[in-house]
Amino acid sequence: MVVEEIVSSDDEKMLLESINWSEDTDYQNVQKSLKHRRVKHFGYEFHYENNNVDKDKPLPGGLPDVWGSILEKWLNEGFIKHKPDQLTINQYEPGHRIPAHIDTHSAFEDEIISLSLGSEVFYHLSSQKGKNTSICWSPDGQTIAVGNKDDVVTFTDAKTHCSKAEEQFKFEVNGISWNNDNNMFFLTNGNGCISILR
Repeated sequence: MVVEEIVSSDDEKMLLESINWSEDTDYQNVQKSLKHRRVKHFGYEFHYENNNVDKDKPLPGGLPDVWGSILEKWLNEGFIKHKPDQLTINQYEPGHRIPAHIDTHSAFEDEIISLSLGSEVFYHLSSQKGKNTSICWSPDGQTIAVGNKDDVVTFTDAKTHCSKAEEQFKFEVNGISWNNDNNMFFLTNGNGCISILR
């Protein structure tokens, strides 16, 4: 589901101003500098080396209070089914964006929320058949691939938002990704195998 203008400009300003990017001295969250971005974790630290969280080691501060009213509103309006207990905030350097990737849903519940603040959103997610489980953007920025729980992968033109191709697979599709050269497409399945499309 894509909801435009889900927060008011006043709420956006309040949320952006609530993030203190100076070094954390009270250890209520975890802050890291990664390539072209800074990251803060609240509730639980997301470990990029294994794409998971340690559910036995919550961060002591929980989620910032300012996010509580926003999340409660989304819960009451039916945008989310559960109040999140983990928050990752990314601050990208000017000219950089979220790279092509697959969100790890196995570490979390069914819902993953992405909220863009402080700049225009430059991507468009189109409605696909079934319940979506994975999404990735081709390295050349031309195609978005969306996999769903029915093991169908839809390839959508990023500019026209029209479907370019749709393929039904005979195995459980758990993850999808292109290689950096944009000439191979990978699918992981429930048996621990990787299939390659050329």
